[in-house]
Amino acid sequence: MICIPSQKTLTGFWDTTLEPLRLGSICIFANNIQCYAKANGYSITKLALVGNGFSTFDSINSEVLSILFDCLDIDVLYTYESAEQFFEGHKGQELFPRPSIWNAANLTGNLYDTMQLTQYLYKVHGKRPDLSFNKPSNYQKRKNTISLHLKNASKGDTESNANFLVWQQFIESCASSDVHFLLIGDDPVPRSIKNLPHVTSLSDENISLTAQLVCVQESSAFMGMASGPCNVAVLSQVPYLIFKHPSHHAEIMKKELGNANRYGFSVKNQYILRRYETFKLLSGFFNKVYKV
Repeated sequence: MICIPSQKTLTGFWDTTLEPLRLGSICIFANNIQCYAKANGYSITKLALVGNGFSTFDSINSEVLSILFDCLDIDVLYTYESAEQFFEGHKGQELFPRPSIWNAANLTGNLYDTMQLTQYLYKVHGKRPDLSFNKPSNYQKRKNTISLHLKNASKGDTESNANFLVWQQFIESCASSDVHFLLIGDDPVPRSIKNLPHVTSLSDENISLTAQLVCVQESSAFMGMASGPCNVAVLSQVPYLIFKHPSHHAEIMKKELGNANRYGFSVKNQYILRRYETFKLLSGFFNKVYKV
């Protein structure tokens, strides 16, 4: 009888006292644990959520949490009231992230909402980010599409909201091309943009959030603001142009990017600009990607 050794298993954990379960950081976490598991021969079967009391989990967005289940082959979901309780219950198991990894990546504070660990894994293993979803979008899109995320928050980081006048001018200028724009997310976008014949709001089409994120990966390019959905583009090979408010998370961005406008793992035509969007910047990127 031949005994085939079972694959090593990896337990992912998320400490919600450090970072709530938010779209952008979930995408980073999913990519990082996928990268680490593939590089070291692990299967990801268990996920633990650590909170400050079980009431923490009552406010979790189930649609956002479902993204983790779509990206990872999770069989078991644990919940713990404290990090101490979690570590006590998983002694001797392979965990991600773990202290040796975040110390090597020079991480302090938030372990989830940062590309520092992504860059460290790329440096160590030589593999570019490639966030994988288990399901196709099933959205019948046109050949040439650009996914757009035009942030329009009513509270919180409102300084990072899109300049809709600039975006409308740019989108209208592309009307004669064969490019179709897909609006990602449920941010309120002016009807003057949504009603353009070469624009489709996936939210209005009742496309699920996960399927919208897959559409980003299936698009010819991504353009928009630095917020949750943009991380799917950053963690892919899709060309992108992302705008980050110059004053928003300035110290964190300086630590991640220095003076560069792209990550070390980025490929051709992938840029994140700490500038305000302008028609010139938008059209310049469009012309570069489509060789107009």
